[in-house]
Amino acid sequence: MKKSNKPGVLLLGAHIQALGICRVLGQHGIPIVVLDGSKYNLARHSRYCGKFIQVEDSKLLSRLLSVSFTGSFNGWLLMPTNDRHVKLLSENKKELSRYYKVVVDDWEKVRNFYHKSLSYSMIERLEIPAPKTIGAESLDQLEQLADSILFPVIIKPSVMVDFYLLFKKKAILCENKALLVKEMKRVLDVLSISDILTQEVIPGDSYNQYSVGLFAWEGEVKAHITARRARQHPIDFGNATTFAETVQLPLIEEYASAIMQDIEYSGLAEVEFKFDHRDGQYKFLEVNPRTWKWHTLANYAKIPLLETMYMHYTGESLIANEEYRQADWQDIVTDVPTLLAILRHKMPIKSNCLSKNQAVACSSDLKPFIMQLLYLPYLFATRR
Repeated sequence: MKKSNKPGVLLLGAHIQALGICRVLGQHGIPIVVLDGSKYNLARHSRYCGKFIQVEDSKLLSRLLSVSFTGSFNGWLLMPTNDRHVKLLSENKKELSRYYKVVVDDWEKVRNFYHKSLSYSMIERLEIPAPKTIGAESLDQLEQLADSILFPVIIKPSVMVDFYLLFKKKAILCENKALLVKEMKRVLDVLSISDILTQEVIPGDSYNQYSVGLFAWEGEVKAHITARRARQHPIDFGNATTFAETVQLPLIEEYASAIMQDIEYSGLAEVEFKFDHRDGQYKFLEVNPRTWKWHTLANYAKIPLLETMYMHYTGESLIANEEYRQADWQDIVTDVPTLLAILRHKMPIKSNCLSKNQAVACSSDLKPFIMQLLYLPYLFATRR
């Protein structure tokens, strides 16, 4: 690695989120070291990745606290890109902060977003619209409460990580009460009912889904970008955005700001909403307290989102979040199958089919895209 006077970034995780961070911050001469449990990742192949270290999650904390790491990377930013790493850093922030600038908030705040049931309690208190959501204490209680909710509904986890590993999907669709009880029994074979939510489905496709991506400090939003997540994979309850485009929606930006202010949150976050055409409301879905797949859309829209975060943690003057230009973003490798699925279902394609702003393909940093194509069988098999 080349020596730099700037504090570097230890990046945990190496999917497309990590690749985007490498490129955005690396272009400013900021040293980047990527840590991931798998050698089959994209960020390690970026020209902006100074070093890749393969570390299993079970050994990550001890590695970060080892003398070799604390001595070599003292004062660096420690930054997660997935929920597991957010929890690890947040719960151990006090100890890790002796050596690093930990880019997550304290667990007492992060847990409000990590556990979705806590998020919905907050949203109800703030009087922000949300789909009706049930958290039952028993299957019998769920059957009683189900009479008060409109079908179809979804079974979704309070904590996504374990649910997705078990069921390979973000939510289970139930068209009626009988199916809800049947599917809930299957879920309860492996998870506790206290970890499960039942939620009304807002009609409409992903063209009605929006996110506010932001960096906040003590509740004040310092930089933000708002986007329509126009296409996702899978097309019903997607685990990955495949096409996103900037929009101007001051109302959901106000909602997102109110959420940050309520707990005086510090850090990066994506606040998700869906438009409900039945009552004309934008309804809260969830908060992800980390980077998200399409965060480089901010770079294409000339919004210094990651730069603002970095400058805050290193004590530099912040960049003003000026009005952004219109832009879109595409992960073409996953978006092509998504477009084909939309056509198979005879659904309209409402956004551009191709964007010049790609998630992985980049003429000045070509190797990650080549490796993405070579890794395709592995990436699809593991749904990274």
